[in-house]
Amino acid sequence: MDRQEYPGQSGSETGEAAPAPVSDGQHVYALYGSGVAACFDLDGNRKWTTVVNVRNSEHGYAASPSLVDGRP
Repeated sequence: MDRQEYPGQSGSETGEAAPAPVSDGQHVYALYGSGVAACFDLDGNRKWTTVVNVRNSEHGYAASPSLVDGRP
């Protein structure tokens, strides 16, 4: 990833990977403080990534992804 376009959080209390990942039993979905959302299969192969708009705060971003009707 381009660090200029997606700079990491500095000085936050939660870090980049504070949100807990979620799994549907076939895939693992993760959301990072940088705004990167990703899906991996259970063997660790990346299936997709995207960037979402997350609002960083002084303490970092820590909202975890969720599944609704089996979908992220």
